[in-house]
Amino acid sequence: MEDVLIDMRKLQKYYPVRGGVFQRRIADVKAVEEVSLQVRRGECLGLVGESGCGKTTLGKTLLRLHDATSGRIYFDEDPERVKETERLLASDRPEDRHLAATQRSERDVTKVSKQRLRALRQKMQIVFQDPSNSLNPRMLVKNIVAEPLVCQNLVDAREIRSRVLELLNIVGMSSEHLMRYPHEFSGGQRQRIAIARALTTRSSSSWTSRRPLSTFRCRRRFSTC
Repeated sequence: MEDVLIDMRKLQKYYPVRGGVFQRRIADVKAVEEVSLQVRRGECLGLVGESGCGKTTLGKTLLRLHDATSGRIYFDEDPERVKETERLLASDRPEDRHLAATQRSERDVTKVSKQRLRALRQKMQIVFQDPSNSLNPRMLVKNIVAEPLVCQNLVDAREIRSRVLELLNIVGMSSEHLMRYPHEFSGGQRQRIAIARALTTRSSSSWTSRRPLSTFRCRRRFSTC
């Protein structure tokens, strides 16, 4: 059986274009048009395309930072269950379609409840290209890295500092950086902080990133474990 982690089926993301006095929808910007792909566990997939072709939108829609217009996203689901849902969706029988809608609310990232999505996001992380925009300039590094731990209630309050320090050590930083603000670091260091934050939930499943190492200088060596 194939160990499929992400199974995307005909994903679409449209942005409405509005015009006229009443700002009615007059057209659509088709950022993502019927994209289907699979990513297996342990596999890295790179999307290549010109600027504005929808790469970032696809990543954000995968994580449901943007709601999909249509399509399905199955994340770490049993392939047999996915096949069952797809079979029901293709059926013309109303009872099958109704059952498929019920199954999608449990299995499809684009349809799951907020509670289920919150749990899924412990396994899904994102690293943005520009850490200057993705890091809160008013927060100390220790709070930036600890935020996912606190929001997801992943560790006891007494263990947060040690866990944050462990993550910073993984990306080549130390305790002397805990009480600093993002503006006190270089671009490469800020990206290290962003990667440390993405590692907080110990995501063993999926990462989405847009040029995550673009701010690192080529002469520097960066390693993670």
